Amino acid sequence: MLGSISRDYLQRLFDALQAQQTSTLVREARAVIEHNPDYQRVCAEMLTLLQQIALFQSDPALTDTQDFAADLLQRYADAWSPEEVQLYYQIVLQGRHDLLISPDEAVGFEMLMLRLVAFSPQTAAVDEAEQVKKKPDVNQPAVAPAGPGPVHSQGVDSAPAAEPAVIEAKPGSIESARPIPPPAAEPDAVPTSRDAKPEPSASSALDWPALAYQLGLTGLAQEIVANSMLESYADGCLKLLLLPEIHELANAVIETEIRQALERKLEVSLRLELTARESLTDETPLQARLRRQEQDRRAAIDAIRQDATVLKLQQAFAVELDEDSVVRIENISK
Repeated sequence: MLGSISRDYLQRLFDALQAQQTSTLVREARAVIEHNPDYQRVCAEMLTLLQQIALFQSDPALTDTQDFAADLLQRYADAWSPEEVQLYYQIVLQGRHDLLISPDEAVGFEMLMLRLVAFSPQTAAVDEAEQVKKKPDVNQPAVAPAGPGPVHSQGVDSAPAAEPAVIEAKPGSIESARPIPPPAAEPDAVPTSRDAKPEPSASSALDWPALAYQLGLTGLAQEIVANSMLESYADGCLKLLLLPEIHELANAVIETEIRQALERKLEVSLRLELTARESLTDETPLQARLRRQEQDRRAAIDAIRQDATVLKLQQAFAVELDEDSVVRIENISK
C-alpha cells in the first residue's frame, strides 16, 4: 500500500549502519523512499528503536519487547556504545525537524542516512587509525650519509634552528590557534624569508560554515554544500572537500548550481573544484550548525530547569523534564 511499509525496513537500515556499509544503507533508504512513506513517522520509529537500545544498555528489564525482539536489541546494544546510540538519536531527531523545511523530503531522508554514517564514531576511529599509520616514526634514528665531509643527521645541525610551534586545531574548537610571532629583528639585520610573516590565506576571509547557508541553495545542492569542507579559496578557485559517499552525488548540474550561487553571493567569477577525501579535518557547515544548535538547546534546558514555575511543578507533581522534547521553535521555521 502506498505510504505504508513494513517495519522490517528498520532492521535493514540499522544493520547497514552497524556494518558501516554506505552503499547498502543508501540502497535500503531508497527502497523506503519508493513507498512514498510518512518520513516523520519513519524518523519517529527510528528514534523509538534507538531509545529501546539505550534502555537495553542501561537495564534490559526497562525495554518493551513487544515492539522489538530482545535478541535484536541485544545485538545493537553490543555493537554500539551508549555514546554512539545517543549521537545517532540526536542526528535523527535533528534530521526529523530538518525534513519539515526540506524542499524535497526524499532527498533530505537520503542525506540523513548519509549523515549517520559520516558522523559515526566508528568511521572517525578508522580515519584516525589511518592517519596514525601515515605518520612517520620520529623515534627512528637518522642515518648519516657515508663519505668525507661534515656529518649531519637529518634535521640536526651544529646550531639547530628553532622549529615553529605547531598547534593542531581540533574540529569543533571555538578558538583557533594563534601563530607565535617571530622575535623582532635587530635594526641593522636584514630580514630573511624565515623572519617574514606569511600572508594570510585567502580562504581565511570566508566564513564557510555561515556562507554555506547564505547561498540560496535547496535540495541536494544545499546538502552537498552543508557537508563540505573548505580547503582553499585563492586565485579565483574555490576548492571544497567531500566524503566519497557525498562526492558521488555531485554531478555536473549540481556543481554548476553551486558555482553560480557562489558567484552571485561573492560577486566574482570563479572556478569550483569538488574533491573526494576519505576524512575531513575540519567542521563542515552542517556539523557547525548542529553543534551550535545543541549548545543553544542545552542552554535552553538549563534555563527551563532554573525556572521558578518549573521548579514548583516538579515539587508538586514529582515530574521530570524530558530533555529530548526541548527543541528551538525557530529552527523549524527557518
